[in-house]
Formats: sequence, structure tokens, C-alpha cells
Amino acid sequence: MEEKTDKLTGEIIDEDEFDKAQRRKDAAIVLSSKYFPQPWDNFGKEVMKRTLNIDIATLQNELRGLDNYDEEFRLSIKPIFVSRMPRRKATAQAHKETIRSPKAKDGDQRTVRIPLNKIKRKDVENSVLKESDKWLYDKLLEKLDTHGDNPEKAFAEPIYKNDKKFDKNGKQLSSVSTIKVYSTQPSGFYINDSKAFVNNGSMVRLDVYQKPNKKGKIEHFFAPVYAHQVGKNKPTPTKILPAPKGFTDVDKTFTKVCSLYPNDYVRCYFGNTIEEGYYIAYDSGSGRITVIDAASPNKEGINRHRISPRSANLIERYDISVLGDNYRWL
Repeated sequence: MEEKTDKLTGEIIDEDEFDKAQRRKDAAIVLSSKYFPQPWDNFGKEVMKRTLNIDIATLQNELRGLDNYDEEFRLSIKPIFVSRMPRRKATAQAHKETIRSPKAKDGDQRTVRIPLNKIKRKDVENSVLKESDKWLYDKLLEKLDTHGDNPEKAFAEPIYKNDKKFDKNGKQLSSVSTIKVYSTQPSGFYINDSKAFVNNGSMVRLDVYQKPNKKGKIEHFFAPVYAHQVGKNKPTPTKILPAPKGFTDVDKTFTKVCSLYPNDYVRCYFGNTIEEGYYIAYDSGSGRITVIDAASPNKEGINRHRISPRSANLIERYDISVLGDNYRWL
């Protein structure tokens, strides 16, 4: 159209060729919007039905009446199985940033310093001040109670210890900026020649074991493997979390079932019930794993759920191909 138009006057030089170009442009606009030709009849309808997140029988019933679907082919169709790439790398954050006291109270409670503008009443009540500085303990609680347990407001002005120390200019010393609070830290390790304690960093994998109980019934146990435990010449971690009664570590009486990495597909059998999905995380406190359904669009999808697999009759890991074919890991 531009070639058939005079650039100075805007006059159409060749009206016939200009009209042909105009028609081609109009056709391109139409095709690129809502009238783009489908590969075959009912293509859009077929795609909508094939991507439904429903069971096999319902899907096959939905496909009745579509062209190109004879009875044999229709009954062979299964719902789409989304494949996810397992994350089996061993590099990750070795430990959490917060440094804790190496001394433990009541087995697993350690202290961590928390700024005054972050503490709540429950933190003060669980602090070392209850035994070491009763005056400051009561003072902090009084401030928090006065300001509705809002630390930002309660400690907007400096808080000082009760030692009444002043510098040469008469300014009071010994201001309080942090307090030591006890918190339960069941999983972690020592650093700096055992002078400090840190929580475990990223969990690299979950080792699954089984062992018959006294009645002969199979029970499953789980040993998390963290980033700092992976490397050359490092022994395989054997600590069971949560720790069962009577023992704490895996020994020769256990049989290894598999290792689960993020995005590995796991299937747990409970009698006639099966719970399954892509493994995402493990809660070492409750012993539950988090999985997402194979058809879930993302990790935050509605099909995210948790499984308590210790009492499962059988746990299997499946390796999923790029096209969604699954193979039981042996």
C-alpha cells in the first residue's frame, strides 16, 4: 500500500494494486484474531475435553461423539499426566542465618537474640530474664501490656537496665536493644568449634526406610538429608525425624525403600486407598510429606495436600518421563 502511494502528495498511484494490498492486510488482521483456521473440525472442543482434570472413565465418556475417535481409541485415552523435572542437585543453603547459643536447656531449647522491636509478650515470658533480671522482665511486660503487645510502640523510646549508670555528660548507659529468648531447635548442628549452633539449611532429599514392628506390621521411617550432610567422604545420614520411641537412628534392621527429591512422584498405599503426588517437602516435626497432584498447574495450586506416610502398607517412587509415562523405581 505504501509502494502504491505518492509519499509527497499522498495520492494513490496504482489504485488496483493498492486495493489488492488493502484486501491482503484486512485478511491478515482477521486471521490473526478470532478467525484463525483450526487444524481440523472440533479441534478446540477436543482440546478442552482432553485437558479436563477428571478421572479416566469420565474423560472417556466426555469424548463420545467426537470425530476421529472410534471406540477402541476412545477407551485408550487417559487424562494428561503433567511431568515435572526432579531437582536432584546437592548444592543448597547449608544452614540458617540465625546464630544460636551452643548451650541447650531441657534437651533441645536454645537461646537466640531478638531485637526489642520484634518481641511479643510470649517472647519475654520465654526469655532468660525471668531468672536473670526480674526487674527488666517485669518492665518489658509492663510496656507491652500498656501498648497492646505492640513492640514498635512499646519500645519506641529506649529501655535501660536498672543499674543507674551514667556517662560524664549525665546520659544514662546500659540501654537494652535485644534479649535472649528460648526456642525449641530439634534439628541443627554446631559451628565455629562448637561455639555456636545453627538450624539445618535446605533439605536435599528424604531417605525412606521400612521396618516391621513387634507385631510384624511394616512401618516406614524417614531420615532427612540436609545440604551440609552431602559431600565426598561424608557418611549417609541415619537420624530419624521425628524420632520414634526406642531408637533414633537407622541401623541394619531397616530396609531402604527409596530416596525422594523435590518433584519425585510418590505413591502411598493405605489398604484400599492410594495417596499420591509430586513430592515437595517434608515436615520433620510431624512426619508428613507435602505433595501436589499430577494435574496441578503449579506448586500453589488447589491440589496441594499432605500425607502421613508412616503407617502406609507400601511406598513407591515413580520416575516420570517428559511425556508423562511413569515407571516404578526399583
